[in-house]
Amino acid sequence: MKNILQNSGLMFLIGILLGLVAPTYSEALKPYITLLLFVAMTFSLEGIKLSMPEKKEIPEIVFTMFLTFFNSLLWIFLTLLFIKNPAYVTGLIVLAATPPAVAVITYTFILKGDMRLAVFSESLIYLLSIFLTPIFILAYFGSSVNIFYLVKMLVILILIPLLLSRFLPKINKHFITERRITVNII
Repeated sequence: MKNILQNSGLMFLIGILLGLVAPTYSEALKPYITLLLFVAMTFSLEGIKLSMPEKKEIPEIVFTMFLTFFNSLLWIFLTLLFIKNPAYVTGLIVLAATPPAVAVITYTFILKGDMRLAVFSESLIYLLSIFLTPIFILAYFGSSVNIFYLVKMLVILILIPLLLSRFLPKINKHFITERRITVNII
């Protein structure tokens, strides 16, 4: 049982299958989604060590920020150009406005990239998303979206977990004697 729970790929697959087979049961978890995402984000950020980049790495970080911003604009442009279904347009605009998945760090590790630079860039992008995501959303959706609620959710799901994750190693060393991280690619 322990091996199954440590297999994140299998757990992800089981979650998708359960969502497809029994979607009505997910309604029971709806009130807890923010809390569950908050907890997951806090623990997933625990092992990330944030350190300032070296001077020679700054151009790479600036380029990464540019690519992320350009990628978002490209998604929005292509969405507005080719997608006609308003629900899909809304979803893709929101997707373009949010930061990239943390899988970037996993792929950087697998491809033997610069982990420190990837972690710093990803962290910076996530922190910037607290400001940039509302700007993108406001630019497209206007006043039809409660921007204050969006900022509140971004703070709850990004900033607070990042801050709390800095204290977890100090707390965990008293309770956890063995830590195992499993990375799976589906």
